[in-house]
Amino acid sequence: AAISDMFGFSVSVMVKTANEWSEIVKRNPFLGRVDIDESKLHVTFLSDTPNQAIVDEILAGEYGSDECIFSGKTVYLFCPNGYGKTKLNNSFFEKKTSLIATTRNWKTALKLLCVRVRVNCILRTKHLKKWLPQKGLYLLILCLISKRI
Repeated sequence: AAISDMFGFSVSVMVKTANEWSEIVKRNPFLGRVDIDESKLHVTFLSDTPNQAIVDEILAGEYGSDECIFSGKTVYLFCPNGYGKTKLNNSFFEKKTSLIATTRNWKTALKLLCVRVRVNCILRTKHLKKWLPQKGLYLLILCLISKRI
């Protein structure tokens, strides 16, 4: 509602805690494979856990050299020819699952994890502890802008 009130349009928002984000990065099943170019990795976030029958149907599909692995509300993607050429995009997952989907490339996922670590360091600063609960969002935005990540 706050985004709608402030900017005049509605958007879907998915929120991940710092621990959830850390687990998402840690659990990427493609990272252990030697044949993987990390610049071709992406992670798709779904608004809910999809029905297992739909997941099975998606996994049974043919997508050329593109691969996907489901983990709850998260879909890990390997798109060796680039995300712009894959069928495994947000529209595909939204149509198949009837859920909202948003995707980030792996480089962004790692940078957001770094932001989490930086914010945790800032949280440990004594003089900010009282100020941060009200201003935390602005501080995070300021960190993103100032570090240009």
